[in-house]
Amino acid sequence: MVCGACGWSFAAEALRIRRPEDRGDEKLARLRREDGRGDIVFGAVLVMIGGLITALTYSFALTSGVGIYVIAYGPMIIGVIRIVQGLSKRFG
Repeated sequence: MVCGACGWSFAAEALRIRRPEDRGDEKLARLRREDGRGDIVFGAVLVMIGGLITALTYSFALTSGVGIYVIAYGPMIIGVIRIVQGLSKRFG
């Protein structure tokens, strides 16, 4: 789509990738990488919490003879998503 008055192309502008590094904004790029590192750490903590909950409830189910345990896949899935987002920010 092109502006009739000035000839500016909306589609071409929308498809252009704009990363902070491309604009020469190194401070913003550094902050984005640091934010990515935080996402990676937070995601790893969530995965560990989900794994720990699963392992503890499974161990309890084995020793008590109840046979019912919790698979805490919610924190693990969210953790993996945060790790991927963090890697994207850090290296993307």
